[in-house]
Amino acid sequence: MKRILCPLSLFFLGAGCTKSGLVATSSTTTTSTYYYQSGGTASETGKAYSSAITDTSGVYVTNTGIFSLVNSSVSTTGNTTSSDSSSFYGLNAIVRVDGGSTVTLDDCSLTSTGSGANGVLATGSATQVTMSGDTIKTTGGGAHGIDATYAATITATNVIMTTTGDHSSVIATDRGGGTVTVSGGSGSASGALSAAIYSTGTITVSSATLTSSAADGAVIEGSNNITLTNTTLSGYTDGVKFYHSESGDASGFTGTLTTSGGSITATDGDCLYVTNETAVISLTNGTTLTASTGYLLHALDTATVTLTASGETLTGSLEADSATSTATVKLTNSSTLKGAVQYVTLSLDATSTWTVTANSVVTGLTDASGISGTSITNITGNGYTIYYDASLSGNSSLGGKTYTLTSGGYLKPR
Repeated sequence: MKRILCPLSLFFLGAGCTKSGLVATSSTTTTSTYYYQSGGTASETGKAYSSAITDTSGVYVTNTGIFSLVNSSVSTTGNTTSSDSSSFYGLNAIVRVDGGSTVTLDDCSLTSTGSGANGVLATGSATQVTMSGDTIKTTGGGAHGIDATYAATITATNVIMTTTGDHSSVIATDRGGGTVTVSGGSGSASGALSAAIYSTGTITVSSATLTSSAADGAVIEGSNNITLTNTTLSGYTDGVKFYHSESGDASGFTGTLTTSGGSITATDGDCLYVTNETAVISLTNGTTLTASTGYLLHALDTATVTLTASGETLTGSLEADSATSTATVKLTNSSTLKGAVQYVTLSLDATSTWTVTANSVVTGLTDASGISGTSITNITGNGYTIYYDASLSGNSSLGGKTYTLTSGGYLKPR
């Protein structure tokens, strides 16, 4: 038998528990005590909400409701009946927020074991969630840590997030885009196809540590973006992947990655991997890129890449598929590159250098300050040869000549 429990401030208002458009209930069954609010304003502290019911959230706030939950726990074990409804609209999320509502979660513990049980999912324009000092743990499939869809906004500060199910990225946006801002804290994903970050919207992360031990560190799909500041990001496969799935979750074909400091690491793939997408990448203030087994930058299958490095130390190889893809890498503000280059257009300003580690091919080279006569002073050849195609417009300034490199080696036409 269900028993309806209203917040104390509403108890004396009679049947329906309404006040200024507010309907707030804690519904208790033999297995569950969950919270539902439609409209109005309410706050709770020290609560323990739970749900074991299919398609039922532990906390659900809708219809422009304003709700604050402090020092509380919310847990769910029920499964979803629709993975799309869970991904796009928050069905079965631990905390579900929609309809232009505003929710604040402080020092709360959120856990779920069911499928589609995202930690916090906010959906819809004007819907906002603010989090501070919370912990999230999900173990089911399709259960992200935090997820914003259809232009909703989530702001998380010092939140600890763990996901272990498949298709369960830690920080995500989904259908219709969303904005997620994370400061501090950490996140780890260990399920198949579960990235630390998955962006089909706008995601900004600062001073956090994020890891995927079974998938990519981050994915940018379509014309969306990720900004990382002093953040440690690592993926088992690629560090950051740009691609377009054509699933309808993201529109456009230009993804943007901006970094300042921090690091990006790929354990068993490429650090920056771009396929069937245009990528605009800006690296600043000493971001460390590491690819243990793959390329520092790899462009394949009709990819177009522009990478600008300012004050960077890059170690690793750069490669583009010569038949279908193009990559332009610009070294500025005392940046250094140590590695081989294959079918990439490379630009060096007067303060930047390239140390060659294997025979290379450039589709274009701009190095006005480094070329003196037929010698190049800011490219250290180490006895290797850099080849270029004199017929390509990007090499027109080289005049079809052969140039000697510092410490041996040549730049020469093919």
